[in-house]
Amino acid sequence: MSSSRKKILVLTSWGIKEGLIQSYTLPYLNMINIIGCEAIYLQTLEKKQLRCSSAEQTAYKQQLAKHQQYWISHKYVPFGLLAIANMFLLSVKLFWLIKKEKIDTIHAICTPSGMLGYVLSKLTKVELIIDSFEPHSALMLQSNTWKKTSLAYRMLAYFEKKQAKHAHICIAANKNMKAYTLQHYGVSIEQFLWKPSCVSVDSFLVAPSETKQLREILGIGENDIICVCASKIGGMYLTSEIFDFFEVAESYWKGRFKVLLLNNHPKDQLDELCFLSGVDSDNVIQRYVPHHEIPLYLSLGDFAFSPLKAIPANYYTTPIKNGEYWAAGLPTVITKNISEDSEIIEKEKIGHVLQNLTSEAYLNAIQAIDRLLTHDDREHIRLKVKAVAQKYRSFTIAQKVYQQVYGN
Repeated sequence: MSSSRKKILVLTSWGIKEGLIQSYTLPYLNMINIIGCEAIYLQTLEKKQLRCSSAEQTAYKQQLAKHQQYWISHKYVPFGLLAIANMFLLSVKLFWLIKKEKIDTIHAICTPSGMLGYVLSKLTKVELIIDSFEPHSALMLQSNTWKKTSLAYRMLAYFEKKQAKHAHICIAANKNMKAYTLQHYGVSIEQFLWKPSCVSVDSFLVAPSETKQLREILGIGENDIICVCASKIGGMYLTSEIFDFFEVAESYWKGRFKVLLLNNHPKDQLDELCFLSGVDSDNVIQRYVPHHEIPLYLSLGDFAFSPLKAIPANYYTTPIKNGEYWAAGLPTVITKNISEDSEIIEKEKIGHVLQNLTSEAYLNAIQAIDRLLTHDDREHIRLKVKAVAQKYRSFTIAQKVYQQVYGN
């Protein structure tokens, strides 16, 4: 669809340390680099709490430069009037970069960064590619994060339609996004490709000795049943229902059940959620770790819990965490109608799909996981789930898409 040896400006709305840059963006940029490009300029928005030290900045720049990639960092400002002013400054900065470096393609990842991509593309006449195209405004609305009357929702919904109409190519997160765009925006996308959130399955191979050592450090017994949950709490994810599920599991496995919660949710709020649901907070192990350590921590799990809200817009996404759970060999409990993931879990028999959020439904899920864990040895289960990751989430899927976009 496009010629190679291009200069590409990649727009994101995350910081360099965040998982969506480390696990989702940088691997894709390396694929594009191998296919063939002259240079890639990566723009990030850096949050104050995740700001890099001078040494870290130098290390990131040196690492990227090895692959003809150059980092353009800009501070993150929460949405509001200051954020609009901040985006104006960034757009001026990037406008001159496009002119100076003779950028050929603007590649925006997700529709929030696509707003800036659209404006820059219209101003400079440089082609725009929207990657991971999904109904983000609808997600924020349906999860009760934004109100329909809010400026944030109205702006993003407006620009999503503009992006769909203007983009040279739309790479969606879900194959059904083309029909969604026609139905909700009245736009028929001509150059449409799709890829799920892919993962490097091989990077989730962890030595048993490392897993054993970490189990000892965290005080996990040999017979404990570990549920891994690497999601946020609230927003697009469930809240109290997560801990209601843990309470049923705790009652079922009687002293053997523990939760490994991989997030940075405030500890006092976790304790309150545990108290309200009747969960023993001593059985909840919380860690917030850099992304390169995620495979090690997932190796501790017996199964995973993916508690996304079953809202209509979530059908058009592809959560990367599910692919990571599968790559780690973890059977997964998931809510219904989440992308194709709920269907895959049911079809491949690698977990359980919650049809509703009741104690009875939670018990059914836990019993299904228990049958799965006791039917065969754990290694057989892990290999089966890993094979599903290889089939549906392998990097080779993304490589084929980027070959179509940037290959000869």
